[in-house]
Amino acid sequence: MGETIADLILRSFFTINMLPIVLLFSAGLKKRDRFPYRLAGGIIFCLFCASLFTHGFLTYIVEFCAMTVFCFLLYDITVKESVYCLACAYITQHISYGLYQILFRPDGNQPVYSIGYILVSIAVLAAVYYLVVRKLPENGRFNIDLKFSMFSLCIILLLVLVLSIVADNIYAGDRSSMYYVCMAYDLICCVFVLWEQVDYKKKLKKQREQDMEKQIWMKQKELYKLRKDDMETINMICHDLKKHLESLKLFANEEERQTYFNEVSKTIQSYDSQLETGSKVLDILLSQKNLICMKNGIDLTCVADGKKMDFIHAVDLYTILGNAIDNAIESVLMVSDPEKKIISVSVWTKGKLLLMQVENYFENEDLIFENGLPLTTKKESEGHGFGLKSIRNSVEKYDGCMDVGIQNNTFRLMIVVPIP
Repeated sequence: MGETIADLILRSFFTINMLPIVLLFSAGLKKRDRFPYRLAGGIIFCLFCASLFTHGFLTYIVEFCAMTVFCFLLYDITVKESVYCLACAYITQHISYGLYQILFRPDGNQPVYSIGYILVSIAVLAAVYYLVVRKLPENGRFNIDLKFSMFSLCIILLLVLVLSIVADNIYAGDRSSMYYVCMAYDLICCVFVLWEQVDYKKKLKKQREQDMEKQIWMKQKELYKLRKDDMETINMICHDLKKHLESLKLFANEEERQTYFNEVSKTIQSYDSQLETGSKVLDILLSQKNLICMKNGIDLTCVADGKKMDFIHAVDLYTILGNAIDNAIESVLMVSDPEKKIISVSVWTKGKLLLMQVENYFENEDLIFENGLPLTTKKESEGHGFGLKSIRNSVEKYDGCMDVGIQNNTFRLMIVVPIP
């Protein structure tokens, strides 16, 4: 009976070795319902499949397929993602095996699960988890380009298998230096492909952010054109209404009617108020934002000298100050005290520098900053948090810089751009 158990363990060595690594790589994935039952059944299924064959290449194929099914049934992912998870796990297992062979140089008479192999495996798993595993899953999925990743993984897996076969069948007999050269090269390939997954994930994330920012920029451009037309139309209507009211006042004798006309005139005057900063783009932007502030009981004050802002493209200026004021409006809307719903916009020049500052009252001074920018406080980060990034990207186009800070319940965004 002892030999049978030992035989079973030896036969299932690959599966027993792989299962913890698979679970490690899938730690950040979204679990399916009744996960504990699925886990127990999956382990039994994998061990059963491993016991069907003694040795040979077919054994590894069956075990790999069984663990792919195991991964798919446990986690809410696609079959491709399951194969990807297994491929990464296999490469990690091979790193442990190769490193053990190089460091300890076993003679073949040592037990499969020696202390040395266990220690090496633990060290490798800890390093791989810290450097690779934590950075791969996103929102419970492997959000990657599976075509590219699977292609690179398959190439490396093929290379690893060839080198392993060569090392085990040609050089393993006398454990010559060539055997360890093959193992070392094998090991380097595995480490490289794992790190490539992390690096590619970073590039993919950066590309997604750039695509999102480009979409935002295009929307800002369309929005600017629409709002420019809207403001011109509103100004024309207000101008005509003012003329009509002035004419009607000549026939208004009753006190109540006069009061009514005065209120309407005051309202129209507020919509017809034209800011003259020296920059037509800034005038349109501030007028439009002022309308939003008036509707929400926010006092928007502005001291701006826009005469030297012509070198900034209209869409970039709209992105910079438009996003800045929008962020300030969102923040001030959460303030309960009506007296503190104030936004201050200042634009001025100092020598060869153009300075823009947006300030607003802010109640949450415990805001967390990352890379000089506050993290979004919104529950859904997708599509959010790009406002300040868009501002910074637009400012950097003109070799400028921006600074964000909170002091005495005042959120301050300062932008400095050199005037060419």
